[in-house]
Amino acid sequence: MGDHNDGRKDGNLAELTYGCAPHTFGARLILLKRKDMASFHLIPPDNPDRLISLPYAGRVPAPHGRKLANTTIPVRDPAQPGRIWKLTPWEKAESIAGELAIYARLMDSAAPGVVALLGISGTSGHLARAYEFAPFGELSHFLRGRHRQLELLESAPARHILMQVAAAMAGLHQRGIVHRDLKAENVLVFDNSALPKVKLGDFDRSIELTPGTVINAPVGSLFHMAPELHSAQPYDHRVDLFAFGILIHEVAHGGARLFPQVASGVPGALTTGKFATAVAEDGLRPALASPR
Repeated sequence: MGDHNDGRKDGNLAELTYGCAPHTFGARLILLKRKDMASFHLIPPDNPDRLISLPYAGRVPAPHGRKLANTTIPVRDPAQPGRIWKLTPWEKAESIAGELAIYARLMDSAAPGVVALLGISGTSGHLARAYEFAPFGELSHFLRGRHRQLELLESAPARHILMQVAAAMAGLHQRGIVHRDLKAENVLVFDNSALPKVKLGDFDRSIELTPGTVINAPVGSLFHMAPELHSAQPYDHRVDLFAFGILIHEVAHGGARLFPQVASGVPGALTTGKFATAVAEDGLRPALASPR
């Protein structure tokens, strides 16, 4: 399973001899399930000649609990303790096509240090994705609970965490993938040992760069965006290196909020626009505290 081209000369779905009718959403993205194979196939909206194959995740738990701002519902099923499901309404599902394409690319070869997509499935109302579950949640929260151990870069846990993230990023870059949203919230913690195991997740903003591709879309999280992102200049995988530097600051300071005065409403505080200008033009960076 992975990334395939089915050789179609046009967009006529009749040429696809799969055993069920396509479920279309977003007018351009098509999901099909074959009768003879436990996998799903989709055609991404930006490349109608590309057919992507991903594992079939099986039975989907009923949606319940909180709904995220993007309308996705995260769901845990006691019968599947190693999984967390993300259920996205079909009308919003086109927004995750890019992430699914990235995972199809990663499944073509082993990608160490990446949160695994275990499969996709669907119901009448949702496109469902099943990921491996991280029992200790986001690194940002984990750091605040372990800050006394991790606040100095000289600590073994801090170095261990950062080395795992660096290895994961190197693997992505070798495959031509730029994450574009590296931050502590997108690093997940899988154990609470002296040397915690972490993996990189959340590829909804990631992109695969092919030779000759030029991109300048300002994508990312405000405090982790490189200067070229803030100024809409062309960029490449090196924007992830800048974000990794910001992650080092987060780990070194126990997950403390970056630039707490920005957009705080406090008199004299920088607005988000002025902050972006300061990063892009004035070299504004967070400062590492001196070791105690």
